[in-house]
Parts: sequence; C-alpha cells; structure tokens
Amino acid sequence: MKIIELGKITSSHIIRIEPGDDAMKSLEGFSSRPENKGKFISFRAIGGGFTDVKGYFSQSKKKHGISSETKILPKDDMYELASFLAWTTWIDGKPFVHGHSVFGDKNFNAFAFHSVEASLTKNLGLTMEVEATVYEAEVNREHDEDTGLPLVLSLSKTSDSNKTELDKLREENERLKKRNEELEKENTELKNQSSTALQEQIKRLNKALIDANEITQKANATNQQLIAQIQVNP
Repeated sequence: MKIIELGKITSSHIIRIEPGDDAMKSLEGFSSRPENKGKFISFRAIGGGFTDVKGYFSQSKKKHGISSETKILPKDDMYELASFLAWTTWIDGKPFVHGHSVFGDKNFNAFAFHSVEASLTKNLGLTMEVEATVYEAEVNREHDEDTGLPLVLSLSKTSDSNKTELDKLREENERLKKRNEELEKENTELKNQSSTALQEQIKRLNKALIDANEITQKANATNQQLIAQIQVNP
C-alpha cells in the first residue's frame, strides 16, 4: 500500500457544464487554468441530457490479453449521469483526468466505464453539475511496466520541496490570523468603553436637566404665591 499526502485544500468550486460542451474536455480545461496547474483535483458530479457517450473497460492487453477498446453508447438514446468520480493528476506537465462514470438510459439500464467523452445535447438545456476540490499537492502519474498503463502515482519533487515553505506560510498565516483576532477584540473593548463613558455622560446631563426643571417649577410656584399675596395686600 502506498499513501500520498495531498496537503490542505486550496480551493473548492461548483462547475456547470453547459449544453453542447464535452464533460471531460471541460474538466481538462479547468485543470489547466493557471491557478490550478500542477495541483491534484478531485471531481464528483451528476447530470442529465447526455449523448455521444464514450468509454472503455480498462484491462491491460499486455497483462490480461484484453485491449482497452473504446465503446460508444447508441447515439439515438439519451443518458442520465447517475455517478461520476474523477481526479486530475499530471503526466509530463499535462493534466490527466481519470474518471469513472455510471450512465443510465430510459429503460433503467446502467453502464459503468472509464470516461472518454460525454457531450450534453443542446436541445434540452440540461447540464452537468460538478464539485471540484483543489489540493496543494502535485501528484504525477507514470506508466506501470507490468500493465503498460499509467498507474504509478508519486508526489512531485516540486511539491515535496515546497512542503517546508508551505508550512512556514501556514504558520505565518495562523500568526497573522491570531493577531487580527486580538486587534478586533481590543477594538471592540475600546468601543464598549467609549460607549459606556458616553452613556454615563448622557445620564449626568439628563439628571441635571431634571434637577433644573424641578428648580424652575419651584421658582414658578413661589412667584405665583408672591403675585397672589401682592394682589390681596396691594
């Protein structure tokens, strides 16, 4: 058993494959984008409205005596994609999308194989929805001597040499994140302190206004009494 460390997820996406597009070519195009180049990418998807579906049952002619002949599902039918799992690895710097599909027809027959092509018909407007997860590791694929198939997976030297640098960047990112949290906490405390001081000042002003009103009312009452006395005893 061989275990390869893929590292952390760098990004995740939902990809909508439009009517008229070929699924495998679209995923190769996504893999070749500058920000994804060299990265291990996993895909899973569902969809409907497929025609021109091609695939093969992979056996090594060298080892099993069975060739990997491409089969085409009947074009006069339409197919539902029940399950699709794939990932992108790299051969000589080019993306290699290795996908397994299960398609179903209108009679509920299922067809499972390695995906080669699968085009969406333009007539129905149905789509293929893909969840893509991009990892920081670069995984290369090499041919196996026994089968002649590209089965050997290995972590690239570039990926391995960058691991220490990536760890440093992650540590620095965590440090900056913690510092940002501390600054946000200090800012909140300052706001609360300012708010508390302002509220106390408002309370003091309100009390002063109440006291002033009471004094004014008492003065008015005294004035009224004096006026009444003057009128009685002119």
